[in-house]
Amino acid sequence: MRHYLYLATAIPMLMLTACDDDQANDASNTMNNDADPVVERMNDEFILDGSAEENPTNPDDPGSVVADGDLPALIPPAPGEEGGLPDDRAPLDESPIDPASIRGAGSVVEQYGLALEQGDFAQAYGMWRGDGEASGMSLDAFKQAFDKYSEIHVLVGRAQSEDGEAYSRAMVPTQIYGRSAKTRTPFNLYGMIFLTPAEGSWGIVDSDLQPRGIVRVQGEEIPMSNEIEGAGTNLIPVVFQGKWAPDLESCNFEDEPLTITVMGDRVLYKEVIADVKSVQVDNTELNFSAVFTDTVEGEGWSRSEMFSFSDDFQSLTVQDGTTRYRCP
Repeated sequence: MRHYLYLATAIPMLMLTACDDDQANDASNTMNNDADPVVERMNDEFILDGSAEENPTNPDDPGSVVADGDLPALIPPAPGEEGGLPDDRAPLDESPIDPASIRGAGSVVEQYGLALEQGDFAQAYGMWRGDGEASGMSLDAFKQAFDKYSEIHVLVGRAQSEDGEAYSRAMVPTQIYGRSAKTRTPFNLYGMIFLTPAEGSWGIVDSDLQPRGIVRVQGEEIPMSNEIEGAGTNLIPVVFQGKWAPDLESCNFEDEPLTITVMGDRVLYKEVIADVKSVQVDNTELNFSAVFTDTVEGEGWSRSEMFSFSDDFQSLTVQDGTTRYRCP
């Protein structure tokens, strides 16, 4: 897990967090599984669950993480960017951490993220209040949620009290990014993890993590206002690719009829496959021509489609005006 603190020298990316844990661990991870990533709803909010094994950072870009195998490094939103941690430049407090203090709450979230990255799901589950009950999931369900990711990385910001000096509830900025196990599509979540104190320590009670920001892939150049033609797996730039559902809850259902999956050379609809032949990109607008095949009736036809994406590439509007949302 990587931690951030921005000092006056502004050393990019690989820094200690304002949570002040003096262990600067970069546990970058991978998992082997087949499923799409999901955001599990807990207490009417969202929290990401995932697992991985350690991978080295890229020495040419300490802000990126090298994925297992031949996949290029992921570059998450930086502090201050959409989907990134707050751009907190306050000096690091290197004094010992009192587990009952607000800094202690931040340390718990750091340990939680590290447990997720190392695949110790039982330990992560136990950091939720009630020996995991506050997560709204059983331990088995909690573990199964991690089967959705091929890699996951956790960044933690400075903990703060939600109710001033009462210190009855803490909130910790948290950023989680990685790749889908099935499509290897990058995702990024940002939000708060909430904790309450009890018996001299803190426990997790809630989370409001949501898809925000864009994870870049090292070495990828996204064409803007140009046209690409011909067969291949990279006709559609990675930033447009992913699984898009009518709402985040629908991301969990494979048979959702309105879900659209955008791949490098195909667009998948319910019972229809579009083999892309040419692509034109104009900022957040994607126009493509494709041969469509009805997988049930066997009929085929050719036509052009236009998808309009939000500025943060977290929502997609199709030509009929309906909107889909990126599944994490």
